[in-house]
Amino acid sequence: MIHQLDSQGNNRLPLPPIPSCVRTFEGFELTTAGDWQLFAGPSQSKLQLCWEPFQQGPVQMTDRFLHQLQLCWVARLQQKRSNTVYNDYGAVRQLHKWLNSAKGQTVVGAQFDWWNFTIELAFIWLEDLQQSSTQRFNAPKHHFNPVRFLYQLGAKLQLPDFSAEIAAQLEDLKLTGIRRQLQINFDLPTLECPVHCADGQVVDTASEKWNALYDIRTSKGITFNFNLLRKSPSVFSERFIHQVKLILIGQLKTLKPSTVHHSFQIIGDLDGWLRREVGQSFLEGRLFEWNDFTLELAQNWLDDLEKISSKRGLPFSKVRGMYELALETLALPDFSSSVLEGLREMTPLSADRGKHVRGFDPKTGPLSQAEEALLKMALEAELGQPEDRAIIMLLLHLGVRPHSLAILKVSHLKRYEQEGDVIYHLTVSPIKRETTVKNRPIPRQLGELLEQLQPDSAQPNDSLLFWLRASDPTLHMRQLLKRFIKASDLVSPETGKLLHLFPRRLRYTLATYLAEMGAPLSVVSELLGHDAIENVQTYVEMRMSVAHNIGKATAAALNPRIKYFTGHKIIDSLEEIKSPGVPLELIFDVAFNLKVFDKQPQVLGGCTRNPSQECHLFPPFSCYCCPKFAALRSAPHQSWLETIELFLEQSAGQVDDRILMQMNTTRYAVQELLVQLSGL
Repeated sequence: MIHQLDSQGNNRLPLPPIPSCVRTFEGFELTTAGDWQLFAGPSQSKLQLCWEPFQQGPVQMTDRFLHQLQLCWVARLQQKRSNTVYNDYGAVRQLHKWLNSAKGQTVVGAQFDWWNFTIELAFIWLEDLQQSSTQRFNAPKHHFNPVRFLYQLGAKLQLPDFSAEIAAQLEDLKLTGIRRQLQINFDLPTLECPVHCADGQVVDTASEKWNALYDIRTSKGITFNFNLLRKSPSVFSERFIHQVKLILIGQLKTLKPSTVHHSFQIIGDLDGWLRREVGQSFLEGRLFEWNDFTLELAQNWLDDLEKISSKRGLPFSKVRGMYELALETLALPDFSSSVLEGLREMTPLSADRGKHVRGFDPKTGPLSQAEEALLKMALEAELGQPEDRAIIMLLLHLGVRPHSLAILKVSHLKRYEQEGDVIYHLTVSPIKRETTVKNRPIPRQLGELLEQLQPDSAQPNDSLLFWLRASDPTLHMRQLLKRFIKASDLVSPETGKLLHLFPRRLRYTLATYLAEMGAPLSVVSELLGHDAIENVQTYVEMRMSVAHNIGKATAAALNPRIKYFTGHKIIDSLEEIKSPGVPLELIFDVAFNLKVFDKQPQVLGGCTRNPSQECHLFPPFSCYCCPKFAALRSAPHQSWLETIELFLEQSAGQVDDRILMQMNTTRYAVQELLVQLSGL
């Protein structure tokens, strides 16, 4: 029996003896006297466990420590391969090495025993191991884990210097973060109940289901069901979920419940990702904690999100905001400032605000001039369902968010008669600024359509757009817009496919038009319902049409340096560009739907592009500025120029200014071509 006094001079409980001979898992006989010689297999070298190194250095492992260590290994050797015990030996050597470091010596005295292995000491050691880890070597996994298993085995064997309580706490001590989730060291605050939200709602947070309204002016409800985060098998720990609740409560005080609910849904997205194979590699069979949200995990998650779509980088940005709130405002314990700093340096593709507008994306950016002209012609022709046309016209003229339309009441439509004319206004409340109400004028055609759609029994407080589904008006609007495009068969000249239309594109289109016309940013910001002009800066960045307005003002000085006509070449005969067996596409001086062009078509030139490639431009206006256009020398270019100038004169103030802008560009190009022809 081995006895030893503790630091207070008390006699420690006696230890059972170590068997003199042990049969290992592989079937070899091990003599336990002196150093141990392990055999992993007949063809493998001996594995030697030496005890003398443990009793060297400023901090020495006691005989009692080594005796209990050997008792644990006797049990391990009967159930595990010798290689496993040898790995344990290396891990204990690393513990001894750390105890002899400057930091380790401040934690313990000159003698170390198993009863010195407290949860506080384990915590400090694990922090140091985490900092020393590299991409190729996981120090906590190779050093801390084996010692943790040994301690838990010692407690299971009921050895006197091991604590079952500490063994349980070691099980909770995770391996992938600096800050740990030990409840004994880091108590979490209780949940505030009830919570007064930024929009005036009061949310009861006492249960696992929080209920709120999507918007205080609508009856649509939303639910925060935290039981959804406990789907079997569980991924998140209760501690993780509790801190999620604390974060969401913090957000509810400054944001609308609908915005906060988006954060809750994204935690559900993270849950789904962790259940996938790539996410499970980070769990290592344990429940997920906030201190497991490392930079490596965050980067892997972001990479996976952006494989689906660049837009899916938005959930990452949302979680980063939650992390920031938890650390800097709520000061929750499981969050690291170094992780937050790294998260701030990660930029999702979708974080490039306004890229769809700046790049004039053909599917998600503002409508092109040709697309908008086609859409307006379809509206004027009264194609599709009247309810669909009303939605499109409202979005196109007001540029508001879908929910601003969904909350409109019958009383918000105002009809005035002035000097025999009828004027319509709508009282619009931007969805993000509930106290801001604006009376916006709308076209008479739209006002009359809205009046005609109202049932005879309509009351002032009834919904103006009563046909919209209250459960999800945004999705319903997208469906109605898609139905209108199919019914009117609107094909985009940009893509050659059915026009891709959704509410936000119409919002982009209005804002871009306002910027092109020189509207101040403050006006654009106010119309769109933004709180700051920085949010609309995109609409005037990198816009060629804005530069064109400036160019027109300085045309006299700059025109000699600007090349408008960029055609392929000037030809004497169409045969010069005709390829054998390939049909030649002719360009005529015809623009349908414009009255002044009602005349006999004449050939202006030919297109040299490959006929198998579609043209997404707007012939013949765009041809003079297209490098594929071959201008015929004998063509009536002068007559075409006079026709354009006549249209500009007659249409001033009557058609969209952007159409006039394009016509002006064409006029400059034709003028330049005529100058070249006169000099040949």
